[in-house]
Amino acid sequence: MKTKKSKENTCIYISGSRSDYGLMKNTLKKLDEKFKSEFIVTGMHLSSQHGKTIVEIQKDGFKISEKIKVEIENDSMVDMSNGIYQVIQSLNKYFKNNQPKFTIILGDRWEALAGAIASAYNQIPICHISGGDISGGIDNQNRLAISSFATWHFVEHSLHKKHLELSGIDKKKIFVVGYPGMDQIVNHDYPNHQTVCKKFGIDFRKKKIIMVFHSTYEEMNNVEKYSKILLKEISKLGKSFEKIIIYPNSDAGGKKIIQTISKLKKDETFHVFKNLPHDEFLSLMSKTDLMIGNSSSALTEGIGFKIPAINVGVRQNNRIRGKNIIDCDYNSKKIESSIKKALSKNFSKSIKSSTNPYGNGKTAEKIFKKINCIFVDTKKKGKIKH
Repeated sequence: MKTKKSKENTCIYISGSRSDYGLMKNTLKKLDEKFKSEFIVTGMHLSSQHGKTIVEIQKDGFKISEKIKVEIENDSMVDMSNGIYQVIQSLNKYFKNNQPKFTIILGDRWEALAGAIASAYNQIPICHISGGDISGGIDNQNRLAISSFATWHFVEHSLHKKHLELSGIDKKKIFVVGYPGMDQIVNHDYPNHQTVCKKFGIDFRKKKIIMVFHSTYEEMNNVEKYSKILLKEISKLGKSFEKIIIYPNSDAGGKKIIQTISKLKKDETFHVFKNLPHDEFLSLMSKTDLMIGNSSSALTEGIGFKIPAINVGVRQNNRIRGKNIIDCDYNSKKIESSIKKALSKNFSKSIKSSTNPYGNGKTAEKIFKKINCIFVDTKKKGKIKH
């Protein structure tokens, strides 16, 4: 019988999207001081339609232990379910021959759920980042399921800790560490804004709007209609604005949004990206005037930069938000008035001194110290501060 290859000092990070990698990069580099961080990549990272973001991971020098290509035929929820099945199968084969010290999983995507199920059934401890949150969509069920499989929990906010405790999770295994993506913002760890604008042909002197709009299963039947409404309202801003549009995630309904974006009339003020490296995305955000769509980045990074943001639809329902968010439904007049409000001097002024609920920029250090106590310095295990 073949024995497993022990990876005693290795942590495996299971990553399926551009967003989770960008948020975790600094934390994984910090963990490299004691552990060898290796990647299992799947989902969007291997998709040409979404910019094949595996290249970013490779450029940063991380070892990729396994690539799991997911074959999705159509653009439906059933295909996402099949994707979960494919990832679990591949992970089971990998874990049959390899035994890491622990796995790390961020957030609530279907790739993360597959990673949690496979890790748990292969008796590998799971460190789950950003559990206990509440939102709209099936991501909410994914997140709760991942938390139930996880061994240790690193949450963004004290309220998230309470949510996990109410679901029956041992409070001694939950740590409030803040939002991983806040570290780069607080520490200004991103490229020069003017340099990034020049790289992408964006006029840094003009005002800027960023649109990131994802499909969610409650709104899937109308996602094409909704994306058209948003793009139409953005177009009304005219040539005084540089309009930065970023492709959605590889979720059911996402292809319809991409098709709508691809039909945009040629306009030099529209800049469409399959993907933006996280560092450059932050650089553009740092000087943008408005965000619109339903991306969590508007709630998290957005409040870090004090950017006015319009959140449309149900995808971010019940999430903790700062005063930078204006919630809105898919009504053209309401979106138009929300844009006007968000761009007003009074609104911009009102959020400059508002509180950031997502941490102080020391999340990587906090996660490192706690994981070190759990897996290495066991004498301090009982002294971990919560």
